[in-house]
Amino acid sequence: MLKAKAHGAGLAIAQKNAVEMTGLGFDFAVAEECAVYDECGGYLKIYGDLVYEVEYTDNGVAAYRKACAGHGARISIILRDRDVVPVATAGYHYEFC
Repeated sequence: MLKAKAHGAGLAIAQKNAVEMTGLGFDFAVAEECAVYDECGGYLKIYGDLVYEVEYTDNGVAAYRKACAGHGARISIILRDRDVVPVATAGYHYEFC
């Protein structure tokens, strides 16, 4: 129903997480921690370059670095603090590849 309303209004609609739900007519995906859970390929297969990946610092940086090396030239990938605190606040982190 939400997809139909969005498309009827001329808007794109994103799938957020849940790789098992790819292919249901969404226009792009926001994939959190797909490198940590080895799910990025599922999103890339369906959405191509229309995947926006977010990895979090509390998982360490290994999955983020691997994602950057593997598909960072193809899609937007950011490394962020999980609490998404404002800049100049303790714990703030924002990095992209």
